[in-house]
Formats: sequence, C-alpha cells, structure tokens
Amino acid sequence: MGSDQHELTFGPGVPRQTERRRLVRGAVALALVAATACGGGTVDGPARRPSPRAAPTTAQPQPGPTQPEPGPARCVDRTVGPAVVRLRQVDDAFQPPCLIVLGGQFLRITNAGTKTHNFSVEGTDVDVDIDSSSHLTTEAVGELAPEGEATFFCKYHRDLGMEGRLRVTVAG
Repeated sequence: MGSDQHELTFGPGVPRQTERRRLVRGAVALALVAATACGGGTVDGPARRPSPRAAPTTAQPQPGPTQPEPGPARCVDRTVGPAVVRLRQVDDAFQPPCLIVLGGQFLRITNAGTKTHNFSVEGTDVDVDIDSSSHLTTEAVGELAPEGEATFFCKYHRDLGMEGRLRVTVAG
C-alpha cells in the first residue's frame, strides 16, 4: 500500500474514533456504489454481437451480471461476482453511476480524480470524504443502507451531477 493510498477496514475491537471513520467511509462507499450503479454506466467486457446466421429477433436481452438494464438509468448488476464491488470517483462523476449489489457485499470506492470527493447516502448517516488517489472499503452494504434503492452522491459536486443509485438486494 503506497503512502498516497489509505485502506479502511471494519470490525470488532476497533477504537471508537476509528470505528466512526469507518462508518463514515462506509457510507461514502455506499453512496458511490449507488451513484455508479444507476447513472447510465456500462458493463465491463466485450460487446455481444449476433451471429450473421442468426435469425432476427425482437426479444430484448434480460438484464443481468453481464447486461445493463435498458433505458436511461442503466444499472450494472454485481450480485454475481466478487464480495468486493468497485466504485470509482472521477472528477464530477461516479463510475458506474448505478449498481445492483447484495447486502453482504462490500464497496471499494476509489477516488481517481484530482479533487477530494465525498460519498454520502441520502437518508443515512453515511458521509465520508475520500482524498484524491485514495480509496476505502466499506462494511457490508446491508449495514450502510436498507434493502431497496438509495441515492448516493458527492456533497461537494452534487450540483455538477455527481450522484448515482444503489439497489441493495437480499443479503448474500
């Protein structure tokens, strides 16, 4: 771990001040996940192309771990995959802007921008600053936000559109 990166972990036996920092960072991570999940992000990996011999079809592919939901609020489904879901902060945006995650998954929020950003989740106490070139790992998403949909945002740059959505499903 370099001197410009900071790792945050949560668990029993952590001093109260460290626990508070963890809670704040966890909230920030949750907000980032929500912003990234629901703001029109794309799915990693190569695009699927139909076979030239395939018959034309009018059926739409079903959203899932490798296919974003259709429409303006495309969410990236990360419910099938690693326990730690990555959310990036770039200057004035979250990548992806909308995420679907399990309550038992964790968020790793990385500030890849040049400014200090924040991860906050509406309706919760989650409110964490993340310095440029730093990251944090939250506690389980289900501990940060209730099951359902939540909006996350950067309190410093929300007026510039830096927000997203997080869909939390049954704890995994």
